[in-house]
Amino acid sequence: MNTPRRESPNHTPSHALQPLWDLAAAQVQAEALVLALESGALDRLATPQTPAELALAQGWNEANTSHWLELLWSMGLLRRGQHEPVSYLLATDALRYLHSASPESCGAAWLFRLRSLSHSATLLRGLVEHGPAGDGSACSAPLTTGNAEG
Repeated sequence: MNTPRRESPNHTPSHALQPLWDLAAAQVQAEALVLALESGALDRLATPQTPAELALAQGWNEANTSHWLELLWSMGLLRRGQHEPVSYLLATDALRYLHSASPESCGAAWLFRLRSLSHSATLLRGLVEHGPAGDGSACSAPLTTGNAEG
């Protein structure tokens, strides 16, 4: 594997396999965002929320809500307060692009894209190994018909 090394945010070279480790974590990160969007918890985070407050409002487990908020914070979606008890608030870009009341909200579009790509992923092995009908259907569509970036 001859890929250029990326730099981490603090400008130290990352390990050559870091993109693969990031890929392994991406599914958990995506599911964390799905939960945030579909549960309405993301909209609640437009105002500061402690893990206890959010867990109570959502009917969730407080300890696991705290871990989930830390994950969203590590993804750059939340800001974290400095005082105890720690509170979380949507980061500026998350408020702009993911809050359901924002005129620029693209949360629903992101969910659609995630589901479409997830479905395509379930077909990948069959299509590669067996050709166009390898997905179990009579369809003769190629592996992809669009641009994965657009």
